[in-house]
Amino acid sequence: MGNKPETVWGIKLKLERFGIELIIDGSYVTKKDNPGDIDLILVLAEDFDYSSGIKPFEYNLTSNKALKRIYGFDVFTEKKGTDRYNRRIEFFQKVRENPDINKGLLRIKL
Repeated sequence: MGNKPETVWGIKLKLERFGIELIIDGSYVTKKDNPGDIDLILVLAEDFDYSSGIKPFEYNLTSNKALKRIYGFDVFTEKKGTDRYNRRIEFFQKVRENPDINKGLLRIKL
């Protein structure tokens, strides 16, 4: 994964226009000596409107497919407070090896 954590901080500035939080998960938020993956949830305001004229490069920042191709990690975009948001958070809090245990997530306010 090389310098992927620095990449996360680099795109943070671009996300501030429409995101309110960036939630980080994956082995980069564990004690693993050699973390191998990172997953992000870009949290949008509840009233965010995709039809409000966002620019193509801004849309690409919300596209999991584009970000996976460019940066090599997954980004999921969810509006705060929705059922999809709640399910996504619940899923990422589960410990893969022991789904009965919940873990914390790193949240960055944008």
